[in-house]
Amino acid sequence: MEASAEGNPLALAEKRTLSFRDRKIIVGSTPLLEDTSHVLRAYAASDMRVFECPCSECGAFTEIMWQHIEWPPGEPEAAAFRCPHCNGLIGEEHKPQMVTQGRWRATAPGIANHAGFRLNSLVSLLHNARWGVLAAEFLAAKDNPETLMPFVNTVLAQGWRAAGEDIDDLALASRVEDFSLDAIPPEVLVITAGADVQRGVILRLGAGRDMLRAGAYRALRAHGGR
Repeated sequence: MEASAEGNPLALAEKRTLSFRDRKIIVGSTPLLEDTSHVLRAYAASDMRVFECPCSECGAFTEIMWQHIEWPPGEPEAAAFRCPHCNGLIGEEHKPQMVTQGRWRATAPGIANHAGFRLNSLVSLLHNARWGVLAAEFLAAKDNPETLMPFVNTVLAQGWRAAGEDIDDLALASRVEDFSLDAIPPEVLVITAGADVQRGVILRLGAGRDMLRAGAYRALRAHGGR
């Protein structure tokens, strides 16, 4: 869902309800991109309720997340829930009882008049949502972003964040060099510069001495060489 010339479509839809005193606005969707998802943004502004299930061994409540699901190497069909409280390994056969006894808990209880609910497929009792089935789907999808993204969105109910490179700002700052404008040749009338950062290389563009050449570039290795 993209903004139109009038602005955010959800905000516009909400404005259409101003004349209804008993209005109730429901926003529901599968999250797509983490940075642009309307439903994730709306959830973040709510009381952010999560669904927690009790461990069948220790009774502690947990929102079952993907990091809690594990299986022996090569045996995704044996996937089970590892309780983060007692470290017990809980099999699929206990899931119906755990889900039946589950509860909603607001993680931002100070927010009033805006209830938000997050629910993933790990607590679904459908046959095709068994932990073993989902583990096999993950193994088949994990090496390709095009197949992993639907798994993250629809099974885990999480927004997708594309892989990128983190920049170490301290390392970048350490490469700052002093320079001076005191030694500029007298024939220079204008100084201009541009830089294009590529993977591992910074290209610096500058005009030649006769000011007629298209320009010369110099490659600076971003990892330390020059």
